[in-house]
Amino acid sequence: MDVALIMTTLPVPGTTSPAMYSDADSPANQCAANFGQLVQKIVQSNSGQHHALAPTPRIDREDNWAEYRTMAERATSAGNFAHAEGMWLKAIARSHEFDRHDWRKAYSLDSLSIMYYAQHRYDEAEVLAIKALEASQQSYGEVHLKTAEIETFVASISFILMKPEEALSHAKKALEIYEKTLDEVDAKIATACYNLAIIYHSRGSFDEAETYYQRAFKLRATIYGWDHDMTTRVSKAYGELSVDKKNHREAKEMLDRLIGPVHPAPHQP
Repeated sequence: MDVALIMTTLPVPGTTSPAMYSDADSPANQCAANFGQLVQKIVQSNSGQHHALAPTPRIDREDNWAEYRTMAERATSAGNFAHAEGMWLKAIARSHEFDRHDWRKAYSLDSLSIMYYAQHRYDEAEVLAIKALEASQQSYGEVHLKTAEIETFVASISFILMKPEEALSHAKKALEIYEKTLDEVDAKIATACYNLAIIYHSRGSFDEAETYYQRAFKLRATIYGWDHDMTTRVSKAYGELSVDKKNHREAKEMLDRLIGPVHPAPHQP
């Protein structure tokens, strides 16, 4: 599996919303940082691994979209993000003239949203990523690997913006697409399960998180082996889930002792 194709898996967060942590080493901050690793690596290395699954664009003298794309990607490689942003904006504007099924619409929007994400401009990235998702569904269909990638990307942005329900929805859709389009034992499915486990874990939904941790572990153990880093990462997260689950139970018991059992209000005649 090329893990960089989809959202980087996260270290295990605690059972509290990311916004409730303030220290730099908090689990939630680690989650947000690692959710951004994929995009940052792509922008820094210009690896091209999160590019649209589309043929090489046809060179047309009357179509300057390809020229804008080339200049944007070169500027990104050189670290000139201001110039890259301008070129992607021109490419997006040009793509509005294309047919609604044209893959270049999704490609342009997706590329600029990735760059915004790498710069921690998450609100702007979210707007463009949602538009890229809609364009991808038009271009490739709702059940396509490219659409699944962008679903995962939107999930990562939603997670960082403390929108867990949206993150969960998009992560589930990504997994559903992978399950329909890939073999039963596939690294992308394993990573999608791991991502869902992380989101459920962060919400304190321990039973659901446990289910996806177990599935991710089995898949990665089959694909990579029991002692591979990708597999041990899941087992470590699963172990932290057990600790969090125990602490949550103990905290609840302590709270019950402090405030006493909750009784219904007496009936008023």
